[in-house]
Amino acid sequence: MHTAPGRVAGGFALVVLAVTVLGGVLLWLFGRGHALHIGASGLVFGLAVFLIVSGLREQRIIPLFISVLVAFVYGGTLLGGILPWQSGVSWDGHLLGGIAGALVAWLLVRKSPVP
Repeated sequence: MHTAPGRVAGGFALVVLAVTVLGGVLLWLFGRGHALHIGASGLVFGLAVFLIVSGLREQRIIPLFISVLVAFVYGGTLLGGILPWQSGVSWDGHLLGGIAGALVAWLLVRKSPVP
């Protein structure tokens, strides 16, 4: 299936499913066994990082602007959520969800040709 630059084959549902499954597998493989991992924060981190990486990968003005805006507005939370200084927070779930979002963006979003 051929998609236009910046388009994801399968759309939003595929991105959410891929980030959820890949983030869960990564957490299962590499997460701390004694920690409690519940909630959808790994998905939220994964989608935020997906937006950032896909905007950079597309190299188009509007998606790039949106990715910079997401990084600026949500960046402090992203960094604070993956650092292991908060007790009771699944920082490894956040980190691995973000890694999953970056991998999904790298695999599914076509790089725009440079004119």
